[in-house]
Order: sequence, then C-alpha cells, then structure tokens
Amino acid sequence: SLDTAQMEVKLLVDTATRASEQLVRAEEELASIDSAQLGKRKELKELESQLGKDKARVKEAEVEIKEMTEKETRLAKKSTDLLTQLEVSRASMQSTTGRSRVTNAILKAAKKNGELANCGVMGRLGDLATIDEKYDVAVSTSCGMLDHIVVQTTAGTQKCLEFLRKHNLGRASFVPL
Repeated sequence: SLDTAQMEVKLLVDTATRASEQLVRAEEELASIDSAQLGKRKELKELESQLGKDKARVKEAEVEIKEMTEKETRLAKKSTDLLTQLEVSRASMQSTTGRSRVTNAILKAAKKNGELANCGVMGRLGDLATIDEKYDVAVSTSCGMLDHIVVQTTAGTQKCLEFLRKHNLGRASFVPL
C-alpha cells in the first residue's frame, strides 16, 4: 500500500506539474492575447479617428461638388445667353451691313453737304424705329420694308430717284410722307 500511495502521489505530482505547465502556457497565451487586443484597440482608435477625418473630407467634397455643379449651371446659362446674344448681334450686324450699296449711297448723299442734303431724306425705315431686342431677329427677317428709305416729300423722292439714275446705282424703295 505504500507503493500504491507513492504511485498515487507521483501521479498527483505529475498531474499537478502538467496542470502548472498548462496554467503557465495559458497565462502566456492570455498575456499574448491581451497584448494583441491592446494593439487592436489602438488600431481601432486610429481607424475611427481616420474615419472621422475621411467623413469630414467627404462632406467637404460633397459641398464642393454642389458648388461646382451650381457654378457649372450658371456658366452654362451664361454661355447660352452669350451665344444667343452673339447670334442676335450677328443678325443685327448682317442687317446693318446687309444694306445695299444703293441704300448706303442715298444715305451718304443725304448727309450735310451731300447731293441729297435738302431732299428731306429721313433715313432707312428700320433705323427710324426701335425693335425690342428679343424680337429684332424675327422682325428683321420677316419685314422686308425695313430697308425702304423714308423721305419727307414726293419731290424729295423724285430727286432720290434721279440720283439713282444719274449714278447708275440700281433700284431702291421709298416711303414718302
């Protein structure tokens, strides 16, 4: 029985040694896990901080996108307005420069000290009236009478016709008052 008791003691010592070794390994593993957890918590805090910064940058970018979109819309409208204004100016310029050489010659001769200075030439009908800018192209295109020359009297009109014949300029339309 002494042998049995010694054997039981030996078994218990072996079991206690193994349990002690397992405890040491478990404590080492726990310390390693605690260290890893501490590292992960630090990394999590850094990532949360970075996430906050990134969210702020995203909000700033969204605000900037909104501003740029509004600016693009304004610039597109301005561009359209300028193109429309350009087309209106071109049409107006063409109607001005599109005057025939006959009309230009009569208007030039009607200026002070010209051949037709005392004939009562008032000017081109289109130049005597004002047309609202938004209707200018439509009216100028559809109304051919705007190139007629307005003269105060029929006698003045006769002198203008004689001027055209004398200088062999061609034809013109007149509106005597």
